Amino acid sequence: MMHLERYGGKNMAKVVTSTYWVGFSYSTPVVLGIIGIDDVLVHHNVWGPTTGGHINILTRGLSRKILSREQFAWVVGVLDSDSPLEQKVADILVFLSHDDGQG
Repeated sequence: MMHLERYGGKNMAKVVTSTYWVGFSYSTPVVLGIIGIDDVLVHHNVWGPTTGGHINILTRGLSRKILSREQFAWVVGVLDSDSPLEQKVADILVFLSHDDGQG
């Protein structure tokens, strides 16, 4: 079941499913995590200190893998695809296993 977790009022939130979660700064997805995996995928902060603060709060205590805009867009595309959820997670786990971050 999907649910919304609010942080710091209306400017930051996390959408959580049974398998993955997406952290938002304002309406922009900036962090992606898979439930049960310690690494989270973080969009390189190109916005500024407020979004940077949101990223820090959303990833507190977690290991981060910083992604370029293109890499992050690829992962979001996987989550947004029509593939079965299990395939989406498998594709992202393969991406995480690459040291060069090139999925």
